[in-house]
Amino acid sequence: MEEKVSNSKFLAIIPLMVLILFETVSRGSLADTLVWSVHYPNQFIATYAMLFGLINAFYLLPRRLYLSIAVVILTGLSFIALVSREKLLLRGEPLLPWDLNLGKEAANISQSFQDMPIAFMLGLVILLIAAIIMIIRYIPREEYLSAQKVPIAVLSFLLLFNLVAHTSMQKTFNCRLVNWSQQSNYEENGLIIGFMMNYKAYSDDAPASYQKEKLKRLLLRPKLITRLIRISPQMSSMCKVKLSGIRR
Repeated sequence: MEEKVSNSKFLAIIPLMVLILFETVSRGSLADTLVWSVHYPNQFIATYAMLFGLINAFYLLPRRLYLSIAVVILTGLSFIALVSREKLLLRGEPLLPWDLNLGKEAANISQSFQDMPIAFMLGLVILLIAAIIMIIRYIPREEYLSAQKVPIAVLSFLLLFNLVAHTSMQKTFNCRLVNWSQQSNYEENGLIIGFMMNYKAYSDDAPASYQKEKLKRLLLRPKLITRLIRISPQMSSMCKVKLSGIRR
């Protein structure tokens, strides 16, 4: 009975801990994360559900390996959150999907990490390794119950797949994409949902009346580009991405 109770606690608590920790890195303080969870409970619950599906999809593995993977996921998300916050402080906007298509933009962001002490980065790696060693050393073994673990892992994966691929965050969780301010967008929706909704909006199929040559002429008009940038700062990078795609 103790094993079952312990595992059930892992199922619920670990995704919650991962959510709070990496959002704290993204926002810069635990207080801001707690305020977000109270003011925007729908976004908080949706993010928790996705992390629950992602982490517990590995629940079919032995407990120690399952916990080690959870630590790796936390480290990866925290690093992404750190990059997003660094870009926010450097450029006034967080990490956006179209940044991945701009090699120069990524290089500029990475340069800002050169001032970060090497000891700090090594500390993160050492903490990750230490956490995994402690899990292996101090977390007791469990009696592997495939009849319990496999269904939970499968259901968790299906939950994640459904939320990411087939669920509209706007309709289901009443989220809204704040186009005019990506900083406000991420503050309201959180890093995962904000990034995901941006990606879906950016990758929408072009309308039937879409013409590359016409759009290219519009983007090459300096006055129009200036107006777009004044309306929304992130339009600058978006225009660069769209224009580079048209030239290919």
